[in-house]
Amino acid sequence: MNLFFKPWVNIESYNVGLKGKRILVVGASHYCKHKECSYFKQCTSSESKDSSPYNVLCQHCDRDLANSTIETVEYFIEGAENVSYENFSYFMIEEMKLAPDKKTLWNHFAFMNYVQYMLGSDDDNIFTAASDIKETDYAAFKEVVSQLTPDIIIAWGKAGDDIKRHRILNNVIEGVDPNYIFDIENDGCAYRVIHCYHPCNMYSWFSNDAENFKKQLEFLLGK
Repeated sequence: MNLFFKPWVNIESYNVGLKGKRILVVGASHYCKHKECSYFKQCTSSESKDSSPYNVLCQHCDRDLANSTIETVEYFIEGAENVSYENFSYFMIEEMKLAPDKKTLWNHFAFMNYVQYMLGSDDDNIFTAASDIKETDYAAFKEVVSQLTPDIIIAWGKAGDDIKRHRILNNVIEGVDPNYIFDIENDGCAYRVIHCYHPCNMYSWFSNDAENFKKQLEFLLGK
């Protein structure tokens, strides 16, 4: 198993989907700011890229590190601030009209973060670099795809950049922008991916990406 962080999914609602489509959203990374923690340097090491030895040792999780994705989404739905989740939710609710509220929205798609270890950060420096990604992160992503068999995969930022390296090069998809939409192969099946900017910055995302992304996503949803 290459997967460390368990994905967020309410399987019954996920199978109902959005516009009848099972959607897997792929974010970038989890970040830890607890520099006072005695495990911080090892847990967020860019050399080992492995937080699993500190899974149950972490004192800043409700459960354990492996449940970080689930806990983060739960906190967001309950009202915690998360700029990326908020921007994406706004787009999917207000622009795409896919759900009446964020709780309904998030319960109807699955979510995972691509990088499978904790990145260290502070308030002024939160981003995922290509060098943060390891080859087994794509293998972990494929494990989730095999489990959930999504109809559409929405990949944010650097996650989408890395997934795009594995695109099926000879697949020509009529009517789409290949900068956004491409296919990957997993377990002998083709899966459709749509790549967008990371929604961490509302202004840059909407000014550079939103209209094109909306048009391409509408195509996939059959709108």
